[in-house]
Order: sequence, then C-alpha cells, then structure tokens
Amino acid sequence: EQTYVFIDIPGIGDTKGVQHDNENLAHIFDTILESRDVTAILLLLNGAQGRHITTVKNVLTRIEDRLPNNILSNVIIILTNCRSHSVNFDPEKVGLSTKATVLYMQNSAFSSHPNTWNAEIVSALQRDWDASTSDIKNLICHIRSLLSVPMSTLYDIQQDRHRIKSRIKSTEIRPT
Repeated sequence: EQTYVFIDIPGIGDTKGVQHDNENLAHIFDTILESRDVTAILLLLNGAQGRHITTVKNVLTRIEDRLPNNILSNVIIILTNCRSHSVNFDPEKVGLSTKATVLYMQNSAFSSHPNTWNAEIVSALQRDWDASTSDIKNLICHIRSLLSVPMSTLYDIQQDRHRIKSRIKSTEIRPT
C-alpha cells in the first residue's frame, strides 16, 4: 500500500579522503533538495569497523548542521555487519543516539558462498537472517510512523547559508 523511493547516493569514509567526502556530502544535500519532501534519511554504516569513528562523527555533525531540526528526528542510522552487542565503537560517543534512530543488521549471509556452509553455520545464518528480517519490518513500521518534511525548509536554509557566506566574504579585510 506504500511506495518507497530510495535514492542511493555516494558513500562517505572511503579511501579517497576528506575532500571526496565533502564532494559526496554536497551531492547528498543537492539530491535531498531535488526532492519535494522527505520522510526519512537512512545512513548505512559499517558497525564492524571502528576505525571510521572520526569520519562518521564529522559527517553526522555536518548533517546535523545542514538539516532543519524537523528532519533530524527522521534520520535512521543502520549499523551493518553487527548486532547491538557487537558494534566496534560506542554509538553514543559518535553522536549516533542523540536524535537519530539506530538499528543494527547482521547481513553475514552475504559474506560467504553457500557451498562452504555446514549445519552449524546455516543455523547461525538463519538466526541472523531472521533478526534482519525483523529489523526490516521494524524499519518499515518506523518509517510509516514518520511525517514527511517538505524540503522547502532545507532550500530556505541553503539560501540563507549562501547569503551569509557571501556577506562574510564581502566583508573580509583584505591587505592593501
């Protein structure tokens, strides 16, 4: 009964560095601005890799700085490759639990070829699969409970941001 439109955008925290992350974040905001309204923003992050904590914290801070408050509560962070007890960093220290909903998905069924599985592995993978299926159902229920936010608010913020930057740039003291 519902239609969901997912827009896959470039990732962050890859090996290309901070400048590439900045370009991807600009692309993310441009894509959001092209939408009439947004119900949720899903960020998928690898919860098994603790080395990306600084990048994740930086990106979340920048998202929080650029998005209007009425959409921040509609941010859903999905930590993949882990369950809540096996995350390789403290989600609260990264700022994940402040406004966003945090979900966990262990998608290990896609990590190896089925020909390599014995009965014990199949049993463990089935538990992970069942938990992930339940997580997806919870995700859909959560999204259904959210109100869409018109992106005109974000557009207005973006325009104000550009005006402020222009004014700051025009008032900078230049050496003579």
